[in-house]
Amino acid sequence: MKEVFRQTVAQALAEVPAKTLVTLQPGEEPQQERLPSGRGRVTVYKVAEGVEAALELYLAEEVPCRHDPAARVLEVDHCRQGRIGWAMGQGEAIYFGRGDLCCHTLRCCAGSRMVLPLGCYEGIALRFDWEKLETHWPSLLKEAGVTIEGVAAQCRAPGVYPQSAVIDGIFHVLYDLPQQYLPAYLRLKAQEVLLFLSRMKPVAGASRYALRQAALMKEVREELVAHLDQRITIETLAKKYLMNTSTLKEAFKAVYGMPIASYMKAYRMQQAMHLLRQSEDSIAAVARQVGYESQGKFSRAFQAYTGCLPTQYRRSNGTDCLRQTGAFLEEENGDYDI
Repeated sequence: MKEVFRQTVAQALAEVPAKTLVTLQPGEEPQQERLPSGRGRVTVYKVAEGVEAALELYLAEEVPCRHDPAARVLEVDHCRQGRIGWAMGQGEAIYFGRGDLCCHTLRCCAGSRMVLPLGCYEGIALRFDWEKLETHWPSLLKEAGVTIEGVAAQCRAPGVYPQSAVIDGIFHVLYDLPQQYLPAYLRLKAQEVLLFLSRMKPVAGASRYALRQAALMKEVREELVAHLDQRITIETLAKKYLMNTSTLKEAFKAVYGMPIASYMKAYRMQQAMHLLRQSEDSIAAVARQVGYESQGKFSRAFQAYTGCLPTQYRRSNGTDCLRQTGAFLEEENGDYDI
């Protein structure tokens, strides 16, 4: 939930109309699709016969999945920033975040919707159509003994490959390439992905949760952000939603990518930044609105999050000092006030 990333996405999508998803494909007219809210842009490339790549950028909370339930088409998604999840059939949802790789067939998510818990996302999706690839299987993969059947068997069930140096090495170069080099790199990287999938199994159950449980986490989050002036304990939430505290913390982190307390600190800071930019309320008043009784404690927390004091942030309108430390996001993880 990085403010810098959110602002970057907003700038990149500034020309996309509100509640619109724009799909671009070289040589074709742009296509527009209506979204419930937010905006997005998908740039699609035909990499090779049977292989497609989509560069995805969203500033939204959800995006419909409108495609056929193709059991013989494998989708492999890499998340650069943000967090994303789908309903995967049989009452389950799967979530993954920055640096992770997810694989599933299009039959799993057809008629579903992509849920973006942090409200923004950047990633790359590769689709492999096994039927078309049967007659266009790359010679490089044949030489390595990699077969369609072998890759399909590894990815039979939806699963996530957690962030690793190998995954980063495959994908990081693709995001900032000049346009002229991108098609060639995508062709090379698609084969590299298939090589990776042929020898590595996803972690099938690590990020999968019951749809009802995932929906409850959204309710928990909505209750917390609606009452920023209150400090609610994890124990209180667990009793209200009929869950033990361990399950609640684990499920929330699976959906939102961070512990409840860390998420709420970050959310409070983002709301504070908005108030400092858009209102003339005193620092003490802003502190109270986001749940801090002490102006001093608020200022220390704000400085840890942004790198500057609230007065400095207001004076610069947020342009001169904005950073977010990993330590801040990961620090609190206990059964105390959120």
